[in-house]
Amino acid sequence: MPEILPLTGLRTWLALWVLTRHLFNSYPGEPTNLAQLPVGNFLPFVANGYLGVDGFFILSGFILSYTYRSRLIEGGFREYWDFVVARFARIYPVHFVVLIGVAAVVLVAGKDFHPAHWATREYDLKTLILNLFLVQAWRIHNLSSWNSVAWSVSAEWFAYLAFPAYLLLTVYRFSWARTLGLLTCWLAATAALSVWTHQQLDWAGSFLRIIPEFGMGVVLHRLHVHFIHHGLRPPRILGLLGVAIVIVGGFRDFDLLAVAGLAVIVFALSFKGDLLGVPLGTKPIVYLGHVSYSIYMVQELMIMLWLLIRDEVPGFEALPPLVEVTAFLIAILLAAMLLHHVVEEPARRSIRRTFTVRPPRARAEAVASGLSGDD
Repeated sequence: MPEILPLTGLRTWLALWVLTRHLFNSYPGEPTNLAQLPVGNFLPFVANGYLGVDGFFILSGFILSYTYRSRLIEGGFREYWDFVVARFARIYPVHFVVLIGVAAVVLVAGKDFHPAHWATREYDLKTLILNLFLVQAWRIHNLSSWNSVAWSVSAEWFAYLAFPAYLLLTVYRFSWARTLGLLTCWLAATAALSVWTHQQLDWAGSFLRIIPEFGMGVVLHRLHVHFIHHGLRPPRILGLLGVAIVIVGGFRDFDLLAVAGLAVIVFALSFKGDLLGVPLGTKPIVYLGHVSYSIYMVQELMIMLWLLIRDEVPGFEALPPLVEVTAFLIAILLAAMLLHHVVEEPARRSIRRTFTVRPPRARAEAVASGLSGDD
């Protein structure tokens, strides 16, 4: 399927929103935020940067349905195997490399290093094994552990394995009532989680958080297909309307509203001509969208190294905060680009070549020659 460039560009901003949360949110026991910069009236929005993860969950449901829906519905176990291999190849190499890096820092610096930031995290052999198998978030109440942001990748892995079940919910003759009913159910489930946790959606990562939001993305793709088949187009300002909803939800500390806005953005950007798609579809933003997974995954390791340098390098903490945080952002981008080109892409290609039943090139040639997926 052709890449939807604005949706790739959206990944850039979702990753950076999560990063701003970690840089500018003040943690208990710390007099200021990590960046040591005043954010003033912007604090409510950046403090809710954890919602970038919810945007990734909705986007994943949509993109995977867009890419694999027909193949998995019409194919058999071989197609599902190739899908699982492709998703494993996409997420695991970077996860493994960064996990080893975080473990090395913890072993060198000690697990009590900067306790204000790591006091609620588990660093033991059990959680290390759970992280290695990507099942650390498969618990209802989950403490962060090791590379804490990887909890969302563990949740994604759960959703990937359950993806056929999501598709079964949308294998029906299109009905507005059924489609809008499913969207309402997924939103209601998200609302229930928000109320149940007493901290809206900002809680220790659990796979429960992805279940309704991934499903929301799958249903949005079903709605997208209906629009395309009937020549329908949403208003060109729909993406901008979604941004406004997210901003209001972020500043008013209303997570469910922000999640609804993110769903609107994903749906809007799936169509050509949306005004928001113009800036998000530019080459630099799309490139960073391709690198966004590495940006997201490496941020905790880079923060750990940043704090170590602050403690160990004389004069470093005396630098103006703006200079220091600018240098850090450049460092994290360079580290993510290196991780993307040296680990993520080569490992992904190698795993897919080795373990897929039919390699991607052979599958593309079969489609081009008119052969079915199960010939």
